[in-house]
Amino acid sequence: MLFVQAGGVVAGNDFSRRLSDYAVRPILYLGAGFQLSKSMSVRLSPYWGKSRNFQASKSSSTLITGIDLSANYSFCSNRVTTFFLETRITGMYFGYKVEESSRIVSEGVDATFGYGGGFGMRFRMGRSSSLTFKWHFILTTSDKIDGFKDGLLHDGFSMLTVGYEWYISALRGMRF
Repeated sequence: MLFVQAGGVVAGNDFSRRLSDYAVRPILYLGAGFQLSKSMSVRLSPYWGKSRNFQASKSSSTLITGIDLSANYSFCSNRVTTFFLETRITGMYFGYKVEESSRIVSEGVDATFGYGGGFGMRFRMGRSSSLTFKWHFILTTSDKIDGFKDGLLHDGFSMLTVGYEWYISALRGMRF
């Protein structure tokens, strides 16, 4: 079964510093996937969005653009809900800006790879669509995504995502 998906990140947190004042602004994604079997699917999703980070006297903002390849394993299904586990690899391009006292102290652009996973729940909204909620994380190979390079840990973040899936091949008369 072929499907398209769209959604956005509604909350997030920083893994590398555990900052309480870190915010993942809405990161939007649009993608497509293919159901390989009753319990396995693969997805390809481009995404874009922004994160902000505040430290004692500095703040940073980062614009993120990337593409995600993920695999989902569904389990514990009934007519309305399905739980799933997810694993992913991602490539992202990002631009960051660090400000101190309303003055730009550093800025730059770079690219990185990442990997991660998560879990979620899918609610069927009829024969051809679902509403999804998932918590997932991405760990990257860069220490510069937030603009604060400390040399201790690669940057990573967690996200709570709400999405919508539309199952194209579930429509009448379409066969794939």
